[in-house]
Amino acid sequence: ILARRVPPTWDDGAYLEISFHLWDRLAQGRIFAFLSGFSEALGCKAPLITLLPFPAYLVAGKGMAQAQVAGLAALAALSLYVWRIGNLLRPPWGGPLTVWLVNLTPLVYGLSRHFYVETLLAALCAAAVYHLLAGGGRWTLGVILGLGLLCKLAFPIYIAVPIAVLASRRRTLRDWIWIAGIAGLIASVWYARNLGSALRFAQSAGYGATGAAGAGAARMAGYLRLVLEQGWGWPQLLLLGAVAAAMLFGLLQRPDREKLREGAAMAGWAALPCLFFSSGL
Repeated sequence: ILARRVPPTWDDGAYLEISFHLWDRLAQGRIFAFLSGFSEALGCKAPLITLLPFPAYLVAGKGMAQAQVAGLAALAALSLYVWRIGNLLRPPWGGPLTVWLVNLTPLVYGLSRHFYVETLLAALCAAAVYHLLAGGGRWTLGVILGLGLLCKLAFPIYIAVPIAVLASRRRTLRDWIWIAGIAGLIASVWYARNLGSALRFAQSAGYGATGAAGAGAARMAGYLRLVLEQGWGWPQLLLLGAVAAAMLFGLLQRPDREKLREGAAMAGWAALPCLFFSSGL
């Protein structure tokens, strides 16, 4: 990260530019200008990533390296939450194994060294799933879901199955009304002005002019192969398959309704986004 000298030119370049502008307004004490700038930032992409480097700016000043280092903080949060998920599901070896698997996945450790949204998104997804499993309360889940929406429009797709399967774990319908209200209030800071443009961009990226370049079964198959080979890596996939098989065998030997629900939530957490993105988005 520190040796990198070439300025970013893709999505990370746009994130960095907006991040610098917002930080300047905040550092100058222009609070209303900062809030106004954030509420319209990026226009078609949720802008939470632009705030992630602010603690690093405060300590070391504004800079490209500081923004990229912030991804490592998101990676640390991701590691913490997958550790906690693993320990909930399969103590005592579940926590260390999940952290090992996540941090040795090429897609994870590669993107965490760049100023991209994916590591922050993964951390928020893991936080949401952990608190769903642990019976987290209204405010905790409401804040996490709100921040997740501010991180990426597609955030609900990643956690839809865990929510559907684990919704009733120590929570009532009234709790979920509160959770939805808190999340909606937080997300409205940006979506109140930009929901239409964000939806139009998502449609274009998936099925419109932007997504047309990647359309077709052959191209999608090639994309999925690259994700498996270079994003996950075959060693991690084989180990993950072995662990999943061992867990399934244990459940079949000693059926447990709650463990089956947890297994379904984890499987759906992985499966639904894959199906969604393979359809074009």
